Amino acid sequence: MDEVLRSLEHFDIPRDDEYLYTQSFTVDELEDAEGEARAFFDSFGVVVVRDVLSREECNATMSDIYGVLEAEVEGFDRKDVSTWERWNARSYGMPRSSVVFTRQMMRNRMNPNIYRAYSTLVGDTDLRVNHDRFVLYRPTANGREHWKTSCNLHLDCDPWGMARNDERMWQKVDALRYGEDQDFIVENNHVVPSRGPFVQGILNLLDNEEQDGGFWMIPGFHRVFEQWVEALGEPRDHGCRYILPSTCALMKRGRRVMARAGSLIIWDQRCMHGACPNSSERCRAMMPVRMFRGGHMPPKRAKARRDNLRRHLQQLRMEEEVTDVGKVVFGLQ
Repeated sequence: MDEVLRSLEHFDIPRDDEYLYTQSFTVDELEDAEGEARAFFDSFGVVVVRDVLSREECNATMSDIYGVLEAEVEGFDRKDVSTWERWNARSYGMPRSSVVFTRQMMRNRMNPNIYRAYSTLVGDTDLRVNHDRFVLYRPTANGREHWKTSCNLHLDCDPWGMARNDERMWQKVDALRYGEDQDFIVENNHVVPSRGPFVQGILNLLDNEEQDGGFWMIPGFHRVFEQWVEALGEPRDHGCRYILPSTCALMKRGRRVMARAGSLIIWDQRCMHGACPNSSERCRAMMPVRMFRGGHMPPKRAKARRDNLRRHLQQLRMEEEVTDVGKVVFGLQ
C-alpha cells in the first residue's frame, strides 16, 4: 500500500486561470485524440467538459428537482428555505425515489453534447444511458451545520471483480427485467472490463466552488487500481461497492473537482470518488449521467429495458420528443 501512496503523492488536478474551478474543456477539444483534454483524462482519470447544458437547461432541471421534492416532502417549498428542514436528506442529498423520470431529465439523458463526450471516451456510438436520481446539497452556513452530509470516497464496483475481469458479474445484470425502476440502479455498479471501458459522470446544475461541497476523487487512481486491489488481499463481499475506510491514508489523496453550471464531470470508474459536505450559503446540485456500450445486451434484457422506458416516455408525453440520439441511448431502435 505504501507504493500506491507514493505513486499518487504528486497528483494535483490543475485549475483554471481564475483558480475557482478545475481546468475544463469543450466537447470539440475532447474529441481531438491528440489534444490536451484526452491527455488530461488519461493522466488524472477525470475530465470536466464545460457547456454541455445551457443555463436555461440547468434552470429547467432545477425546477424539475424542486418539483419532485415538493411532491415527495409535505410542506417543502422551493422559495422558502425554512421549509427545507422537512426534508430528511441525510442520504447524500438524494430523493426517496429509486429513479427519477422528469421531462427535462429525459432531455438531458439524450443531450447530444453528453452523447458525444461519452462516445469519445468509451470509443463506441452504440451507447445506452443510465437512469438515476439527483443530488441536492442544502446550504449549511448561518447555523445550518446539521444539514451537512458525510464525507466519503468509494468505488461503484466490486474492485476484485473489476481487477480480475470476473464475467460472472454479467449473469445478474443480464437477468434484469426492469419490472421495477430499481433495476436501473443495479446495472450501474455491476461492471467488469470485458464490456468496457466504463466511465461515470455527473452534470453540475449550479456553479460549484470549493466551499459548496461536492465531487472529489483520487486523481490518477485508475493507474494504480490493480496494484491497490492486489494489496487488499483475498476478495470480500462489498455488494459491488467499496467504501474506503475514513482512517485510510488514501483519504488524504482526495482532491475536489469544481465546475460551472452546465458542465459534465466524467471519470474512470476505477477511480476512488465521492463527495465532500457543503460549507457555504449556496446549494450544490447535480444529476448523475452515465453511458455504456449497448451492443452486449442480450435481447430479453434489451426488450424489457426498452419497454420500461417507453412506459415512462408515454407517462411524460414525450414520445414525439425523442431525438435520433434518444432512440440510440434509450435503446428504442
